[in-house]
Amino acid sequence: MSKAVLISIRPKWCELIASGHKTIEVRKTRPQIKTPFKCYIYCTNRGDTLYSVNGKVQPCNSFEINLKENSRVLELNGYVIGEFVCDEIIVDKHGENALLFENKGLVPFDVQKKYAPKQILYGWHISELKIYNNPLTLSDFIRPCCERVSDCGTCPKFDRENFSCTRMNTVTRPPQSWMYVEERKTGGNLM
Repeated sequence: MSKAVLISIRPKWCELIASGHKTIEVRKTRPQIKTPFKCYIYCTNRGDTLYSVNGKVQPCNSFEINLKENSRVLELNGYVIGEFVCDEIIVDKHGENALLFENKGLVPFDVQKKYAPKQILYGWHISELKIYNNPLTLSDFIRPCCERVSDCGTCPKFDRENFSCTRMNTVTRPPQSWMYVEERKTGGNLM
């Protein structure tokens, strides 16, 4: 299996990603794996409630539920709601990409400065976005036994014949920002 990333994102940003308005996720750190890599979107419990109504992602305050006989309403907070491929990491050392992060990441310049006053910012470019029809739980993911990608080949729990880790390390808590996970062969059903 390949390394992937499970990233925690607040509901309002998940909504903007799902709608295609937000195409860069701005972070203080980045994974030490080569692009492209898969990212799984965990919708946090902090902030507004996010719903899927008949397959369309919506915040609770932007719609009135007109339930028809076959309406399907799912609460998305606390679930992995989709995935994307991070095909590029854009580095911002001295504000040279601040306008890009404002326009595509929807993070105003003053917020960027407050978020990381003297730090490098990284823009994770979102491509090949897929939102699941059936969200996944954290327990559907496995952490690699080695946090550093370079350690897997020398790890005693690594099965070289099947190129996989023999230690099961199921995710039980959401990441503070992001964490490495094993890439899944299949996601949830797509919307």
